Amino acid sequence: MGARYTKDDRSASRDFTFEIPPGTVAAAELGATNNQEFSKFNPAATIAYNWNDDINTYLRVATGYKAGGSGEAVAPGRFNQTFGPEKITSYELGLKSYVFDRHVRFNAALFESKFTDMQLFFQSNPANLALGQTINAGKATVRGAELDLLVAPIQDLNVTVSYTYLDPKFDEVIVPAGTTIDPAVNPASPYNVGDNVAQLFVLPYAPKNSVNVGVDYTFLHLTASDLSLHLNYRWQDLVFETSPAGPAVPGRFLYALPSYGVYDGRLTWAFDLQDRGKARVSLWSKNLTDKRYKEYTNGLGNSFLPLPGQPAGFTYQTDVWAQPRTFGINLVYEY
Repeated sequence: MGARYTKDDRSASRDFTFEIPPGTVAAAELGATNNQEFSKFNPAATIAYNWNDDINTYLRVATGYKAGGSGEAVAPGRFNQTFGPEKITSYELGLKSYVFDRHVRFNAALFESKFTDMQLFFQSNPANLALGQTINAGKATVRGAELDLLVAPIQDLNVTVSYTYLDPKFDEVIVPAGTTIDPAVNPASPYNVGDNVAQLFVLPYAPKNSVNVGVDYTFLHLTASDLSLHLNYRWQDLVFETSPAGPAVPGRFLYALPSYGVYDGRLTWAFDLQDRGKARVSLWSKNLTDKRYKEYTNGLGNSFLPLPGQPAGFTYQTDVWAQPRTFGINLVYEY
C-alpha cells in the first residue's frame, strides 16, 4: 500500500500585444492574471506472490493526476478561463521470473490506464487558429502489454529483447462551447455542443508496436583491460504527432511519422591505470546504417474540421529528418 498527497499553487500573468505595420505595437490585453490551487490524494496498492525464489506475480492498482493550469494561447479577455486537473487510474498484472539457472530472465505485464478530465487544446477562432484554450473534455483508455527478455548464455554475453504493444483510444471527447467545433463559433461545423467527437482525436506518440534488441559482449580480456561491444536495434510503429488526427479527419496520415528501425553501436576499451584509477574509451555510432527517416512531421493545409469556405483535413506536410549516421568518442576517467 502507498499514497501520495500533492498540492499545486499556480499563478500566471500576461500582457497580450500585437504589431501593426510598420512597427507600431498595440495592446489587446494588459495585466491579465489568474491564480489556482489544486490538491489530490492518490492511493496505490500492490498484491504480490512469490511462487518460489525465482518467480513472482503481482497485481498493482494506482491513481495519479496532472495539475490544471492556464494557457498562453487564449484570446484576449479569456486568460481567467483556466482548466482543471487530469486524472488517471492504472491497473497492471505482471510476472517477474528467472529460469534455466538464472541464465534467462523473463518479465511480462498486462496493463490498462483510464484517463478522465483530459486536458485538450481547442481552437477558438476560425479566422485565427493560433488562438485557443485547454479544456477538460476527454476520456481515454490505453491497454497494452510489455515483454522483457534477457538471455545470458555465457558470462561475457547478454542479449536483451523488449517488446511493447499499445492499444490507445479516446472513449469520449465532448464538444465544448466557444470553440471551432461549436457551430455558434464556426457555422461550418457539422457538430453540436455536447456531441461526442472522439472520432476526431487520436492519442499521439503512442506506437502500436515497439521493439528494442540489445547485445553486450565482452570479447577480449587482458591483464588490466577489457574490450567490449554493444549493439542496439530499436523499431517503432507509425505514430501520430498531434491529437486532432482521428479516423474521421481527412489526410490524417500527413500528421503521422511512418514506422522505422535504427541500429546504434559502441565499442569500449576499459582499463586500469597505474594510480589505481580507471578509464574508458568508447567509439560510438548512432544510426549505424545511415537510415533516412523522419524525426518530426507537421500536417498542414486545412483544419481538422470544416471552417467557413474551407473543407476539413490536411493536404500537405513539412518534415524534419533525423540525423544521418554520426560517430563520436567518449573518454571517461574514474578515481
